This record gives sequence, C-alpha cells and structure tokens, in this order.
Amino acid sequence: MRDHIAFEIKDPDLFRRQMLNWCRQKPVFAILDSNGYNNLLHEPALYPEFDYLAAVDALDLISCDSRNALNELKVFIEDKNDWYFGLLGYDLKNEIENLVSENTDQLGFADLYFFRPALVFFLKNKRLEIHYHTNDYSDKEVRATFDKIFCIHPFSEHQKWN
Repeated sequence: MRDHIAFEIKDPDLFRRQMLNWCRQKPVFAILDSNGYNNLLHEPALYPEFDYLAAVDALDLISCDSRNALNELKVFIEDKNDWYFGLLGYDLKNEIENLVSENTDQLGFADLYFFRPALVFFLKNKRLEIHYHTNDYSDKEVRATFDKIFCIHPFSEHQKWN
C-alpha cells in the first residue's frame, strides 16, 4: 500500500535540479517534466496533475525483447495494482503486425523495459508529494530522503551555466 507525505517547496526550479542530481545516483529512475507547457499554452491545463514527476528505484522490473513482450508486460502489471514507468522499443511493432526489421541495433536497449518505483515524487506549483510503499519505507525514512535531496548541490560538475 502506498502512502504519501507532502512538503512545501520554496523554489521549484532549484528543487528540480537537486532532484535530477539525486536521481542520477540511482540505478533506475524516470523523470517527467512538463517544462511549464500546460501553464503557458492551455487554459485550463491539459494535464493538471503535476508539473514534475520522478519515479525512483525499482521494486520490480521487467526487461525483454520482442516475441511475447507485451503479454509478459500485461502479466507483470496485473500482478500488482501500482505505478509502472518504462519504455517500449521500436521492434515491438513486430509483435503487433507481421513485420520484420533487419536494422542493426547499435544501442542494445531492451524492446520493453518497465519498473515499479519505490518512490514517486509529484511536484505541482510549490507542493511536493512523495508517495512510498509503507512496507518498504517509514515516514521517517521518507523525510530523511527529502532532506538528502534538499541538500544536494543543484548543479553537477558537467553542467555549464553562464
């Protein structure tokens, strides 16, 4: 079961940079950033649920190539009613239609990769919610994680800012 804790963020842009640098230390994460798109172009916003979302650390994951990947994903998702983040590769089209690709795969990514995150961070305006599994994290551990993120330097050594 997931629970959540909410925090007020004074500087959301700073927190986004801190969050990115914290996530870069993790083996698995996904970040979805609206970049203010909803607020600038649409009134009311098309997707008003969040401005920034980060899914971090895998409780479970599935990684496979096309053959029976979509059915495997279905079984994986039906097992637990939770959040899943991931990617679908180009060659999955071969499962849907009778197609064949002979292109060289120079990246080596799996055709399907999804994970169930341990932590999900929702940022909307200046409100941050951290959703977590109560059997994996305590309230105290989630608050300590927030404190760690908040102390991260907002710029990595690879970023150049003028």
